[in-house]
Amino acid sequence: MHKSSPTRFTAHLVWVTKYRYPVLKGDIKKRCRELIIQVCDAEDVQILKGVVSKDHVHMHIEYPPKITEEMVQEYLEHHRDPSNKDSGSMVLE
Repeated sequence: MHKSSPTRFTAHLVWVTKYRYPVLKGDIKKRCRELIIQVCDAEDVQILKGVVSKDHVHMHIEYPPKITEEMVQEYLEHHRDPSNKDSGSMVLE
């Protein structure tokens, strides 16, 4: 009997801003989107569908079985903006 294993997993992720403050607008929204794409590309995570709204981010992603959904969330939540060396803030908190 032949066992098969999945080649990719999918997940639906949602982040919400603190108190749902509408802070993801303009340049912040654009930079948030750029960083999410950059991190996903670096970690072999494919964005199937994604939306950055003013107070939340929705993503439907596909990722390899060598990493877990929790690892993907950590990659995105703890990624620091490399263009701002003085910033200690995270992209998604």
